[in-house]
Amino acid sequence: MSLNTYADKNNIDAGGAVVFRQQTDTLWVCLVHRPWYDDWSFPKGKQERDESIVRTAVREVGEETGIPIRLGAKISTITYLLPPKAPQGRHTTSPSSGITFTKRVAYWIGHPISETAHLQRSEALGVPLIRDHETDNIVWVDCQEAAARLTYDDDRMVLTRFQELARARATDAATVLLTLQAKAEPSGRWNTAFDQQRPLTPVGAAEAFRTTRDLASYGVTRLETVPYTRCTETLQPYFAQTGTPILSDILPSDATTSVSDAYRTLDDALADAATRPQSPTAICLRRTDFDNFLRGAFPRFRSPQQGSPEESKDTVSPCKSLGIKPGMCLALTIVPEPWRKTLPCPGYRILTSHVVTEHCSES
Repeated sequence: MSLNTYADKNNIDAGGAVVFRQQTDTLWVCLVHRPWYDDWSFPKGKQERDESIVRTAVREVGEETGIPIRLGAKISTITYLLPPKAPQGRHTTSPSSGITFTKRVAYWIGHPISETAHLQRSEALGVPLIRDHETDNIVWVDCQEAAARLTYDDDRMVLTRFQELARARATDAATVLLTLQAKAEPSGRWNTAFDQQRPLTPVGAAEAFRTTRDLASYGVTRLETVPYTRCTETLQPYFAQTGTPILSDILPSDATTSVSDAYRTLDDALADAATRPQSPTAICLRRTDFDNFLRGAFPRFRSPQQGSPEESKDTVSPCKSLGIKPGMCLALTIVPEPWRKTLPCPGYRILTSHVVTEHCSES
């Protein structure tokens, strides 16, 4: 599938981040000045062909600030109409139709990472981060000064949402990418007894390769999976490009008692990941495992009472409801809560969640 700059012909998608540092109790955020527009804003930029929107955000922050980052919680997506003619004669309407474009900008919390960490993921990210000339000044300011200096009201709304997430502990929370296995060989061609060894198709292998770009955008440093070949192969390209080992230690939802002794539950793995905020984790699951997690963690996907008029909805896959396709991820921002002993989410709490999509969305 080829990704284009426009999600459709009248939309321009862009990605950016609120890059922050914390000193004692003060959050400092990074603002950039663009001489072309003579404005102060958060670093952001337009999506390019053949790139997902999360990689756009990481690339654009690197180009405008020179700072390598990994993404954390999604802040928001803002939408606005571009004027028929931008400053300095930049036209934003279609020459043939005169239709004004809508610009959609998705923002994430941006965590600065070391050059060593960036080099380790650079092949998987697939794009060099080279500082360009679109900005001529970069400043680190506290949130109060940022609100005064920002040129646009939309950016101040993004800043307010960032502060809300920071108060909820999202800035020092862990990131987990639940990854749906890429497309595998049809089960009908395989003996049920050997389903665990069913591999990816060539299409699935291509999906797995694209997944590496998303994992690299979040700076994943830990890979875990249920013990199925198709799930391991989904993470294999990221292992090959970063050297991150794959731990096949997650208990499948339909495991037998004998198997369960050697593995840990998904909730145990998530509770453990919540204690490692500096080590973003990717966990690859089959659709069955993914659906069972969604039903347990989110009230809207829980099974209705047996015999109720809503019972038929129980057969609908939550993955399909969310638009999660093979090779796609659900990004979770989680914090440890060891005192939480019962479902949902024993041992951790989900602060934010969003589907990692190709283009801007509010998912």
